Amino acid sequence: MLLLRRYSFRVAAAVLLGAALLVGCGGAESPPAEPTYPTRGVYVGPQYGGQAAVIAHEAIPGTMDAMRMTFRLDDPAVLDTLRPGDKLAFDLVDTERGYAARNLERLPDTTTLVLPAPDTTRAAPDTTPAPTPDATP
Repeated sequence: MLLLRRYSFRVAAAVLLGAALLVGCGGAESPPAEPTYPTRGVYVGPQYGGQAAVIAHEAIPGTMDAMRMTFRLDDPAVLDTLRPGDKLAFDLVDTERGYAARNLERLPDTTTLVLPAPDTTRAAPDTTPAPTPDATP
């Protein structure tokens, strides 16, 4: 009888240990990794009160053509170190909230980039003043 109790205890302990290992290994799923693409471009300027940056970037083969885009920034303070026209290397990250630019680094001014052509199809903003109504009848 003593041998049976010892055997039952070992079996029960092994089953509990196995169950704990299975739960530990498969319990919490890690979120899928955010697609990240090393990218280069030119800083155009800040947007949304300095929370985002407008960057004209090179094409990302198989993913995206060269274009001018607005990117969210994890650390908006990085804009304090940039001037429009600065050439950059950065990680374009496809997040649940949209595209973000991370790990921005300035490139030498001598860096050659293949950037999108300026968009000439959009009409220039109309800056002429609105006509004033004539006060006389």
